[in-house]
Amino acid sequence: MSRQISSLYGLVVRGGSSVRRTDIVDQLSRVDAPTLVAVGALDPVTPVAAAEEIVAALPEGIAQLEVIEGAGHWPWKDAPDRFWPMIVEFIHGTAARERLDA
Repeated sequence: MSRQISSLYGLVVRGGSSVRRTDIVDQLSRVDAPTLVAVGALDPVTPVAAAEEIVAALPEGIAQLEVIEGAGHWPWKDAPDRFWPMIVEFIHGTAARERLDA
């Protein structure tokens, strides 16, 4: 293994370990913006149960959970025909609600 690749590998290992130890679910109650939580139904990294935990930790009424069937951890790549229209719809819907509330 080259020295450069070895160094990069070390960073990935340390970074991955840090991410696994990070738990911010208790801080999600501070979010005050409409939030879309999109998860691939086949995601082995952030499974649907984890996405449901995220939504449950957000303040009531601001979160929308979308489970994308047939998609894994990268739903924008696995199911772009479903993922991107969902994002656009969420943004347009959020903007429309904000205009009505103004």
